[in-house]
Amino acid sequence: MISILINLAVALSPVIFFLFALVHIDSFKLVRFGFVLADARVGALLAGVSYLVNGAIARSFAIDITNYTRFGAPVVEEVLKASALMALFALNRIGFRVDAAIIGFAIGTGFSMAENAYLVQVLSQANITVWVFRASARR
Repeated sequence: MISILINLAVALSPVIFFLFALVHIDSFKLVRFGFVLADARVGALLAGVSYLVNGAIARSFAIDITNYTRFGAPVVEEVLKASALMALFALNRIGFRVDAAIIGFAIGTGFSMAENAYLVQVLSQANITVWVFRASARR
């Protein structure tokens, strides 16, 4: 149990710290922290949607899972994350490019946190090195 918690901390900490740094260095402070947290929750929700959509596509078309996870799943994931950001643009919730960068990273952070939390559970026997490399390669 302790090793799972350590692996989870290693896998999640880089994106969380970078998100906090982005929010902190934003000199205009137009994006409220509560909105950033809400966007991270949206990203985590989209990770669950992505899991379901990718599973349905892979089952429906009997696609080789190795090739699909390499070439198909990333397209679905990025389209879902971009759609959340585009919805905020359409609703006039984003005013400046720096705000879009912070919000987009918050969505990606939530997605990454949910994905890594799932993978830490599924790959519970993986060495901590796996989580160091996954964390450093995420964003």
